[in-house]
Formats: sequence, C-alpha cells, structure tokens
Amino acid sequence: MIKKAFSWVVAVLLIGGAAYGVAQAKTKAHPKSKAIHKLVLVRVCPITDQWVKGKGAGSEVVGKYKVLFCCKSCPPMFNKLSQKQKYQKIAMALKKQHMMMMKMKGMKSMKGMKGMKNMKNMSGMSKGSGAMCPMKS
Repeated sequence: MIKKAFSWVVAVLLIGGAAYGVAQAKTKAHPKSKAIHKLVLVRVCPITDQWVKGKGAGSEVVGKYKVLFCCKSCPPMFNKLSQKQKYQKIAMALKKQHMMMMKMKGMKSMKGMKGMKNMKNMSGMSKGSGAMCPMKS
C-alpha cells in the first residue's frame, strides 16, 4: 500500500514538473525571435568628413548608428544639431565612408598595400594620433 501511494506521488510530481517546465519554456522568448539590433558603425566624422582611426575621440549612438568622432570638439557640435540634421549628417558620412571603402578596395587589388597608404593620405589620417581634425586648435 505504501509503495502504491509513493509511486502515485512520484508520478504526480513528475507530471507536474514536466507540465511546469513546458509552461516555462513557452513563456520564454525564442532566441531566434529576439530582434538583434546590430549598430552600423560610422567611421567618418559627420562634422569634419574625416576618416576616424581606431576608437576616435568618442562616439554617440543615434538610432541604429554608432557615430565616431575625430576629435573632442566634434561631439558638442553634433549634439547641437536637430535629430533630422543628425540623420542627414550620418547619411552623408556613410556615403563618404562607402566611397572610401570602395576606393580602398580597388587600390588594394591593384597596388597591394600602397593602396592602403594612399587611402590614409586621402582621408586626412595622420600616422600618429588618428585623424587630423581642422577643429583642433
């Protein structure tokens, strides 16, 4: 009799535990259903149109864009812009970034590493501290 009661208790606990586990699994979001927001990196400073080397002098997230700045004087100027103006600047910076990347790709395939050096000179990058910013004093 005790064995029968014990087996019923174990069966009820197993079924209850399985039902609870299924219910919990249904309430959790499926990993593939989560929207993965990957930021688009804008490597051309929207204020000076200069290519930003490394992490630059700071960054700001605007919508789905992570905007890098070439020097410390650019973020305050960028923050003074309206949201519409920010997106316009970002669009222009992305267009320039795309053109620079395509040009760099073409130079790399034609001239090897010389193309990379030309790309740096073209974009205003210096060898030492990153981009040469006309805003620096």
